[in-house]
Amino acid sequence: MKNNNISANSYLRSGKVKFKLKNYEDAIEEYTKALSINPEYIEALYERGLAKIEILDFLGAIEDY
Repeated sequence: MKNNNISANSYLRSGKVKFKLKNYEDAIEEYTKALSINPEYIEALYERGLAKIEILDFLGAIEDY
């Protein structure tokens, strides 16, 4: 389980970098990868919701929040 958390965290960090570069769709992909490893990763859900807001996917953001 520890390796899964490390992998999920790596995807989260990658998503944050892409978000900062305003590459929102790629950030969403990274957050989704983190969530596929750990579906209860609250920070990844939150960050993905923020990225979805940036691409005007408000319903998707609500689902993540």
